[in-house]
Amino acid sequence: MNDPAPVQALPVERDGPLFDAPWQARAFALLTSLHASQGFAWSDWVSVFSAQRAADEAGDADPGYYRSWVCALELMLERGGWSSHREIDDAIEETRADWPHPAHEAHREPIARDPARRR
Repeated sequence: MNDPAPVQALPVERDGPLFDAPWQARAFALLTSLHASQGFAWSDWVSVFSAQRAADEAGDADPGYYRSWVCALELMLERGGWSSHREIDDAIEETRADWPHPAHEAHREPIARDPARRR
């Protein structure tokens, strides 16, 4: 039950990165991995994210596109039974306690894959 992901709908800067920070790329990777492995419909994600974004834009302080995106991702995790609100909060606190960590730094160089090396 995988419907095509509307990748063209993501914000893209003409001369800059798609993501402003590494956490944004990780959140996107988590969502696409869940979509591929758990088989939820991409249209379900679009509905949850659209509702979250509309609510955030209507509020007094719009947290921004990717913050809305992460809130919608948390809802998807909870609704799908992949994680509870408590587990998400615990993971956030664990990450904050370990901050800054070298793995959280932006990597500006492309990732090269050695074709001679196989897993």
